[in-house]
Amino acid sequence: MIGVPQDRITKAGLSIDYPHHEIHSGDHYFFNHCDDDVDILGPKYLRITTPNTTKWAHLLCHLYSSGAGKWEFYENPTINAAGTAGTIYNNNRNSTKTSAMVCYYDTTTTSDGTLLWSERTGADGIGGSQSGSGISREEEIILKQNEDYVLKFTPDADNAKVCVTFKWYEHTNE
Repeated sequence: MIGVPQDRITKAGLSIDYPHHEIHSGDHYFFNHCDDDVDILGPKYLRITTPNTTKWAHLLCHLYSSGAGKWEFYENPTINAAGTAGTIYNNNRNSTKTSAMVCYYDTTTTSDGTLLWSERTGADGIGGSQSGSGISREEEIILKQNEDYVLKFTPDADNAKVCVTFKWYEHTNE
């Protein structure tokens, strides 16, 4: 059995949590997208497509909007236009591993699918109030393999600014 490494001065045990381990092993990724002009009649759509493998994505979302608006996360939408594939980065910048999951922005749908969760960001939209969502490991969702998801933002007023960061690691259950 391997012992837990210790700090040389305090003799405290040194360990990292599993998602942090995934960063070190090169299996942790992120995608970021911002849009400076989202309107009520033109909500912002971002799409995630998972591969048909047993290497599942453990996802966290960080959401930001200027002013008030509603975020909705859907599973199994009917895609009308695929959107533009976004750039996905490995958190371990020394790793050559690439994500099996694909992220898109400006997707359109004919049906949004099954609503999994929704939340609001922003305050009252007065004076350009801004707000983001907090994320913690307890808010992680393990995405279904071979599935599409869309994240939709509908602002309460035109000309909203939004930024989204998806953070995930890919892991095969044993």
